[in-house]
Amino acid sequence: MINRVGTTTTNDSARILVVDDAADTRLMLSLRLQREGYAILPASSGQEAIEIVNREGLPDLAVLDIMMPGMDGFGVADELRQMGDVPIIFLSALSDTNTKVEGLNRYAEDYVTKPFAFSELLARIRRILLRVAPERAMEPELPIDDRLRINFSQQYAVVDD
Repeated sequence: MINRVGTTTTNDSARILVVDDAADTRLMLSLRLQREGYAILPASSGQEAIEIVNREGLPDLAVLDIMMPGMDGFGVADELRQMGDVPIIFLSALSDTNTKVEGLNRYAEDYVTKPFAFSELLARIRRILLRVAPERAMEPELPIDDRLRINFSQQYAVVDD
């Protein structure tokens, strides 16, 4: 078993392993999730993902593409499961029921098909992280603008104080 190590950011944000051989998808996810306050461990292949985990420790969550050359997403998920308990979301263009069922039954907490809405993926990530890391449930209020603050984990919003 590989232990989780401290995060690489100063605000102790959750670390998310993002594995996708499509550079544009990987970059978009990395940038948008970083903007949401997560520390991202990007990988372009299954083998690279395993090397990152061996070097950096287990992430708090993994978002895995399935169809990749070499080690596919199921192979990465299998390796991660052998290392420890890492929640997994598959993000894949494969939308047939058999593949989804196999992914959910064998490895994953969730399965999102491409194309996808980032807001939906983000909601699924937050839900899983709140369940598996209750100590993160005390997130501070996030300022949206001068009038609005939101606390997603405790599900309230403050408008004009």
